[in-house]
This record gives sequence, C-alpha cells and structure tokens, in this order.
Amino acid sequence: MIFSKIGTKLYLIPASLFILMIANGFGVFNDSNIYKTSLLYLSVVILYVLIEWYLIPNFIKNNITVNRLPYVLILLLTIPMIATVPGLLISGGDVNYNIKHEMTIHAAYMFWVSYLVWSLRDRQGVEKFLYVVGGAIIYLVLVGFIGMDITGRDGLITNSTFGNKNYYSNFLILWMPLIFLMVLPFNLGKDRVVEWSTWRRKNSYFAVVFIFAVAGMYQAQTRSAIVGLVGAFSLLGSYFLFLFLKKKYSIRGSYYLAAIVFLALLIPTLFFWIVSQLDEQTVRSSRFLSLATWYGWSARFVSWQAALNSIMDAPWFGWGAGSSLSLFFQYVPVESRLFNDARNFSHVHNEWLEILQEGGIFGLLLFMLPIVVGAYYIKGLLDQKVVLGASLGIIAYLFHGTFSLATRMTINEVSLYTLIAILFISIVRSRKDGQQKSYQGNVAIGRLARGGVIIVMIFLSIPVLQGSY
Repeated sequence: MIFSKIGTKLYLIPASLFILMIANGFGVFNDSNIYKTSLLYLSVVILYVLIEWYLIPNFIKNNITVNRLPYVLILLLTIPMIATVPGLLISGGDVNYNIKHEMTIHAAYMFWVSYLVWSLRDRQGVEKFLYVVGGAIIYLVLVGFIGMDITGRDGLITNSTFGNKNYYSNFLILWMPLIFLMVLPFNLGKDRVVEWSTWRRKNSYFAVVFIFAVAGMYQAQTRSAIVGLVGAFSLLGSYFLFLFLKKKYSIRGSYYLAAIVFLALLIPTLFFWIVSQLDEQTVRSSRFLSLATWYGWSARFVSWQAALNSIMDAPWFGWGAGSSLSLFFQYVPVESRLFNDARNFSHVHNEWLEILQEGGIFGLLLFMLPIVVGAYYIKGLLDQKVVLGASLGIIAYLFHGTFSLATRMTINEVSLYTLIAILFISIVRSRKDGQQKSYQGNVAIGRLARGGVIIVMIFLSIPVLQGSY
C-alpha cells in the first residue's frame, strides 16, 4: 500500500534534485559551472541508488508496474556524441583536452533523462514537476534582484545563482514559453480549435511565475536570449493566428508560411535601416542598437573567424569532442587584440560552429538527426500545451546558442534534457497503447551494468573536477 502511494509522488525525487542544482552555493561555488556539474553527478548517484536498489525491487515485489528506461531515446541523444569519434581518431586526440569531461557529463545527462522519464511517468507527473520549476524560477529571480547569495556574499545582481547573466537568461528562456502556455486557460481540440475554459488557481500560479521570469529577463538584458525568446513567442502567435485564419477563411498553409518568411526578413531590414538614420553616439550607447553595426559584432567575428579557420582544416569529421577550447587558442589571430579591445572571451561563442569543430559536416548532420526525428513525432501533438511550450523553449535555446555558449553550461543542459524527457513522455502517452514498456528480463543485470557505468563516469570525472580549481 505504501509503495502505491509513493508511485504517485515520484516526481518529488527529480524535482528535489533539480532545486538542489539551481540553488545558491557557498562563496566561489556559487559562480562555478563545475560545482553544478558535481551536483549533477551527485544527483545521478542518488537517483540510481534510490530507484534501482530500492523502488524498482519493491515495486516488482508489490506487483506495481515498473516502466522500462527509455533506451531508444538515450541512443538517439547519444548519436551526436558518437559522431565526434571519427574526428577524434583522425586528429589523434592531441587537442581533445576536455574529452573526459564531454564523455562523463553526457553520460550523466543520459542517466538524468532516464530516471526523469521513469519518475514522471505521465502528464500528471509532468504538471506537478512544472509547479516545482515555477517555484525555482521565482526563487532565482528573487535572488537576482537581491544581488547576494545565502551566505551574504555580494554578487552581480544579474547573475542570480548561475555566475553569469547569459547562463541565467538561457535558463529562463528554456522554460518561459511552456510557463506562458500553462497560464492560458484553454485547450486545443482535435481540430486544433482553441477552446477556452475557466480560470483556475494553477493559471494564477503560473501567471505569477511568468511575471517573475519576465522581470528576470529584463534585469539580465541578454540580447541574444531576448531575441530568441521574442522569436519563440512570435512563432507561437503566428501559429495561433494561422489556426484562427484557417478556421474562418480556409487560408492555405503555404501562403501563410510565405507571408511569415517575408515578415521575418522585413523586420530586421527595417531595424538596420532605422539604426542607419541615427547618430553614431546614440547607436554606440545602446547595446541593442549597436547590433546593427560592425562594432557591435566585432568581438564575435574574431572568435567565429578562429572557429572557421579550424573547421576548414578538418571540414568533414572535425577534431573530436572536447577540442573546441584548445582550437580557439591555436587559430585565433595573434593580432586580434590590436583591432578589437572587446575580445574578452576564449571560446567560439557559437554552438553550431562548435559542433562543426568537433564533428565536422558529418557531426552536424547527425546532430540534426534527433531534431528531425523529434519534429516528426511532435508535429502531430501540437494540440498539447506541454508539447508546444517545450518545443518553443528548445527553439529559443538553440537560437541563443548561435551567439553564446551558455547552452553548454551544466544546469542549462540539464534543463534542455528535462524538456526533452517531458516531450518523450508526451509522445509515448499519446500513442495508441498510451503506456511505456515495462521491465522484462533480468533486472539485476541491467542494474549492475548501469552501476558500473556510473562508477567509471565518477572515476573519470574526478581529475577534471579537481583540475578546475
């Protein structure tokens, strides 16, 4: 009986660990991505012991259905990492200083996804988990406005608990489209017709969360994150407008798409034209207006050029995982400091270029594979708010990654894979049988095998974590 009740509260396990990973640290740990990485490894160990050695055996003993871990999803998400192996072998590993970190943290992400899918199970579990995410966002924004952590140490206001405002903004834009849809009291029917319902307490709760998130974005002032978020909401508005026009005027989708593409090209063109009419001092004094000038992009151009130079030397298979950081120092022009005083970072600052660096064209194609497969399954489920919101959050996340590597930070990738797990649950539950597959065969063998992988993961990560201080 007690385990039947536990089965309805499983979401609390990953939710508690999620809170742990985003919470403030002490002193220097508050600003450390490695600290967040350590908490991820700790969370994986806790999940493994609690689920594999306690819950699953007792669920089986009490004839409670035990869902199988999502091996197909894990394989699909691991393909981009496998795609970097040819480049690693060809380059000989001379520039792959971060290879152990890339391998171990990817394994940790996969365990997080597996146990998250196992714990949330269904839409009710997902919705309860989102309540915890909402509370986490309120906490983060409050910490950001207070400007200090729980130890009383002064900090940069816009950093919140992330140590960098780009990481903070990237976290917010991942969740904001989904939170916004949870605010709206409507459902999409089978014909994707908007059906409004009664405003409830949960709508009020998520409305408060969304207001806090907007305040956090305004406070951080991260340009690429804001543009990515605006783009995601523009897609959402365009989608709803299309549903309305299709119902009322039977408008053809191809015509509507062409109009959207035209507007997408017109808006930045108008922006550049308007900025060109302003005086230079006004433009340079604004972080947003300066985006229409070479000055606003000069720092990015230096790192992007360095990345392109390294890609041209290994275009097909790249250099292998964990190579991007060292490649920057090998290929950045020595004289770049002379003509650009804003080169204050030491990495590519572009997720897509880093993928090309590490996997080449081959790696980029396989990186796109999970996206294409996901889009194939998601396109028929856009009547579900969770699916629509999670998908838009991932779009905003990938756009931000075009101008920043905040997407590579641990807590942000944890959030990305959390949304992927939520999408997977929604896809599985929308199939005809509506059930995840149950455990079959020898549970003990799989448990020991996964335990062995976790031990190797921790063993390989220790030197990386120690070498970060």
